Amino acid sequence: MIIDLSNFLDSGKQVMSFSFDISSGEFANEDISSIVDPIHIEGTFYMVDDEILIETEGSYIYQAPCDRCLAESSNEISFKATGKLMEEKAGNNIEDEESDEIVYYKDMKVDIATYIWNQIASSLPMKFLCSENCKGLCQKCGKNLNEGTCDCNVETGDLRFEKLRELSLND
Repeated sequence: MIIDLSNFLDSGKQVMSFSFDISSGEFANEDISSIVDPIHIEGTFYMVDDEILIETEGSYIYQAPCDRCLAESSNEISFKATGKLMEEKAGNNIEDEESDEIVYYKDMKVDIATYIWNQIASSLPMKFLCSENCKGLCQKCGKNLNEGTCDCNVETGDLRFEKLRELSLND
């Protein structure tokens, strides 16, 4: 995902936009098999007070089993991010200034693959649900409770207090 900045930097333009679709195969070292291709990216470079800022927006379809009911489902996930573009020079110590918000360019070209991957990785859901009000599975029989109730007698309450329920207060 190399973007040529020469027209932007040499022309004195204040804004340069870009838009593209990428496949999850672009991130060969990362396991993102749950992302359905393509990943859509839109962004803009801005020149502000001799600094170059980058704003990106992206969206992709995430397909995986629901963490509550195990049903295969998919949701569209969107992300937004901003950062700063800096020229990579011999005097720059990239390791000291390494940040998700800083993107380095060299020879009027910027590779934003790592920057985009960081945004995708931070937008991946920690807990993936088919819907916000997913009821999950029955604790006894394993039936998907989104499809209807089961005939199991499931007691509610904290299992740590199960022995206390056996006590009789009439003694």
